[in-house]
Amino acid sequence: MDLSEYHLQDSLCNSAAFLKFLDKYKHYEKINLGWNELTPKGLSAITPKLSKFKFLRELVLNRNKLGGSVDTLECLMVLLRKTPSIGVVILKNNNINDSDANKIAQTLANLKGLYKLDLRHNNITSDGAKALL
Repeated sequence: MDLSEYHLQDSLCNSAAFLKFLDKYKHYEKINLGWNELTPKGLSAITPKLSKFKFLRELVLNRNKLGGSVDTLECLMVLLRKTPSIGVVILKNNNINDSDANKIAQTLANLKGLYKLDLRHNNITSDGAKALL
């Protein structure tokens, strides 16, 4: 399901219609929510719905505004734990920093199915990269 560049933003993600839409299509294997200006608020609104996508293999969240927030990481980590089928997560261009990378690294240790995590073009220095390795 490609919902990239739809300018969903947080307000639409919190709408009853969009949440109902996600319920209807929970059989999808790939969801692209890139380029939608999502913040932690929008991600937290849809996380409960996305965690019901039992066949979800790829989640694309590039070019949103998710970095620098504990809420983002908590939502993402809950989603990854509840959806073990996810193998690919794309988080390019989200202003993710070293602190975020450290928190992601802590969760990665418990994820068996994840084989690709794309964090390119974020604010991760060598310290954050070391934590992820």
